[in-house]
Amino acid sequence: MPPSTIPLGRFTDLAANEPGHMLIADMFRVSTEETHFLPAAEIEEVIWFEPSSNQLVQLAPLTKNHILSMLER
Repeated sequence: MPPSTIPLGRFTDLAANEPGHMLIADMFRVSTEETHFLPAAEIEEVIWFEPSSNQLVQLAPLTKNHILSMLER
């Protein structure tokens, strides 16, 4: 794991596109100078999102219920 990778924990929530299935995710904070990311595997889309904006974006349960609250800290 790169030195700039910080473990944030393991989180469980409903899978976004598979009704009735649960998702378990190990989350990490990574510092990078990269500004362009491509979706891969189960990741359908990558966007820049500002939680304090009024953007109308449909977020996966894991993002909405766990990741956004970490960004507010």
